Amino acid sequence: MAFKKLLYKKALVVDVNGNLEHVSSLTKEFSIDIYSVFGIEDEEYKEVRRNFELTLNLRERLSENNVDVIVVNSISEFDNFEQLYSFVHFFSFIKFNIVFAKERVDTGKKQSLFEVLRYVHASNLKVG
Repeated sequence: MAFKKLLYKKALVVDVNGNLEHVSSLTKEFSIDIYSVFGIEDEEYKEVRRNFELTLNLRERLSENNVDVIVVNSISEFDNFEQLYSFVHFFSFIKFNIVFAKERVDTGKKQSLFEVLRYVHASNLKVG
């Protein structure tokens, strides 16, 4: 079930493919400030993913700037299941929930993790 309210205040937006239409409407609707936009293909993001110390630094930097959620436009924008899983795993590891704006899914809710998997299955997101 999609959420009806969000209590988050500040977001790091991760841009998967240049489309932030749903992010924009979600952040306006729930009055969520955008801290920064990170491109999933940006070298800085890739380096953070490869280097554990930089991963911890990212977590600290986001926390120090009161970022409390990661927002992505849509589950369907990921190239394949592995990319989506890796993304969710990475941000879960550093203790941040992810909100998928189009689907209105918040990984901070256990039932929403099931919704992510159900969406992936229904959309036939490529595995591999």
